[in-house]
Amino acid sequence: GGHGGGGAKAVIEVPCMGSEGRIIGKGGDMIKYIQTATNTKLDMKRDKGTVQVTGTPEAVAAAEAMVREVIENGDTREKGGLLPPANLGQGGGGGGYAVGAC
Repeated sequence: GGHGGGGAKAVIEVPCMGSEGRIIGKGGDMIKYIQTATNTKLDMKRDKGTVQVTGTPEAVAAAEAMVREVIENGDTREKGGLLPPANLGQGGGGGGYAVGAC
């Protein structure tokens, strides 16, 4: 509950044992894509078989959803999957009222 002052950071670990390669992608492509799309930092913990996600709570939730999607279905971007969440404020906080034209 409640809206923090934009500085709230959440850290979660998503189990991805055996799917690390999928999440990282070719040459780091997928992990970079998820980080950019959701404005989070992803850190692969190969020793634990998890991927650590750091960012605002909303961003972390979005990144976790993308990671789970990749684990289940692989790279679905050409099928219209793994789209960045439209309501996620990119950039430095501020008013999240600028709704991009569809």
